[in-house]
Amino acid sequence: MFTKAHISATSFSYLLGGSVLLLIGLGTALYTYYFHGISLHPIAFGFIVLGIITLFMSVFFDIDRTLNNRFYSAFILGFLLLLYFLLRLKFSRFDFGVGDAADYYVAGVCSVTYGQDIGFFLPLTASISALGYSMFGSEYAPFIHVLLYVASLPVGYFIMRKMSLDVGVSLFMLFLFIINPLSIWFSKTSFTEPLWQLLLLIFVFLFYQITSKKSLKFTEIMGLFLLLALVPFLRGEGVLYYGLVFILSFYHFWRFGQLKSAFVLMLGLVVLAVSIHLTLGIREHYLLGWQFSRIIPHITEFQLMSILYGSAGFSLLLLSLSYFIKKGFSHIPLPLVITFLAILFKVLIATLFAQKKSLPFEDVLFLNEYGIVLGNFGLPLTLLIGVGLLLLHFYALKGERIALLLVVMYALFDLPFVMQGVTFYDPHELFLYWNRYYFSILMMVHLFGLGLVFQAWYTMSHFFIKDTLVRVMALGVVMLSLFAFSLNLKVGYIVSTEAYLENSDKVFTWIYQKVGRNPLLVVYDNGIRYERHNGVYDAKVFVSRMFSVRKINAKAWKKIKVSQYSSPLILDEKYSKIRYVLVLSSQKPSFSQDNLRKVAETMIPISWREHYQAQPTHKNVFQGDVSHSKRNALDLYMTIYTTQ
Repeated sequence: MFTKAHISATSFSYLLGGSVLLLIGLGTALYTYYFHGISLHPIAFGFIVLGIITLFMSVFFDIDRTLNNRFYSAFILGFLLLLYFLLRLKFSRFDFGVGDAADYYVAGVCSVTYGQDIGFFLPLTASISALGYSMFGSEYAPFIHVLLYVASLPVGYFIMRKMSLDVGVSLFMLFLFIINPLSIWFSKTSFTEPLWQLLLLIFVFLFYQITSKKSLKFTEIMGLFLLLALVPFLRGEGVLYYGLVFILSFYHFWRFGQLKSAFVLMLGLVVLAVSIHLTLGIREHYLLGWQFSRIIPHITEFQLMSILYGSAGFSLLLLSLSYFIKKGFSHIPLPLVITFLAILFKVLIATLFAQKKSLPFEDVLFLNEYGIVLGNFGLPLTLLIGVGLLLLHFYALKGERIALLLVVMYALFDLPFVMQGVTFYDPHELFLYWNRYYFSILMMVHLFGLGLVFQAWYTMSHFFIKDTLVRVMALGVVMLSLFAFSLNLKVGYIVSTEAYLENSDKVFTWIYQKVGRNPLLVVYDNGIRYERHNGVYDAKVFVSRMFSVRKINAKAWKKIKVSQYSSPLILDEKYSKIRYVLVLSSQKPSFSQDNLRKVAETMIPISWREHYQAQPTHKNVFQGDVSHSKRNALDLYMTIYTTQ
């Protein structure tokens, strides 16, 4: 059984307050995205920064309570924060309009420049991109994602402490979380996963707080309802929070027998349903055509909302009826039942999708997960994570609340993981692209399980290492050695020193500075190639979308061969009224003709990595090992002419 981690009431208050401030900031950013009140961006940013500071103050107080030395406490926390940001100074760029991450980024920029929502996916991540672009400009816009994800550290620290991990063990686990290559990579992207993981961590914290006592605080309910209102605007599988809220409400009722409190918690399902209904109003095609139809083909909005509102009503009715069998219900071994159902759910999901995708059952159940863990953590840590998962399930059976919730999440959110057929060996150019489904939830659970293993070692070491300082130092040596031998340090170096599509923002900034809103004829050559796992794109594909978003007025496009640079550029009559000609080229152009006068020229180097070489054939796939991946480089020449 877990022993109680003594965390002061002050730390709890700061954790709760910081979480609520952060959620208010996210909600304000989302509101600003839709109602185009750019003046509210500083307010949203202020709430987010204040929330992050408040969260880290809770960690400082807890460390100081143990060390009883404010200087050392501040030094340790400052070191971790400095390391976090130093590893993420190279911001990945998604200004080129190809891929999911680009959609989130471009939609955010368009929200600021035009006051329009052009996004295809759910808008909360785009609203964060809009906030970053508004506050930091195009060059430093991605910093907002790095800044926001740092809030995961204090919330994760709290969860580890309440799982009875020692302060030293918890800090070492934060260190692993910070240096993990996958964590570095995704914290620098405009994907949904980092924010999704953060909201899941906050839910775990709120679950623990709410189930700790009979009475409910207004700030706890406010935080819960705010979170439930936000998650559907982030990802379609926000609907799976139905299971989390259902368990939260019934667990509270089972433990304390307070129907009123449990009823208030169950109203969170209504909040969730209303929020999902609102997202259908803005993203119906995406949600019904791409998400929910995977479970129920050809489902309509009316059918979906009937199910969701009906489920909320049925859950409230079931809870009310449970009041009449309160005594009998309180004697049910609920943790045992929940743990068993979670395991059963995972097995059933694996069975269903093994048949649907014609894959071996054991592959869907655990081998794809094993491959991803092995690829990200190496064999020694993978084996320890396996032990940690067993410990999590053991503690869940014993009724430890955080372990119980993590086991539920581990099973419940396995659904989108297996739906995607995620494996570590899928070729894709965005470093560890498919790992995004592993990163947000399963990796989080794995790291908490790994923390339990290290804590067990630390506890047992008390019998043969009596001195506390020596024991902590020995633990540090063991953990750091495992990190060094298990993690792929070359991948860590790559993701911390390289940026995906670095400098791409400079393309649009430079052009706009030179021509403003004047009409352009854009000439581009066939030597510019952007290769992805699903095709090869030319210059027009990956720059044209941001041209309009950044208010660059491209009136016409003309594709030429590289060999044509030695010949005069033939301009049709339809181009005669366009004053400026922009040439995007893979080499320095040299048009020699009287009717073109060169105004400006520059060269911007752009690079990106792939999981495969020139084409994703079997022999070129590096099985997810980014350290052997090909780095593509493009020297993009840009020249502006005026017609005379």
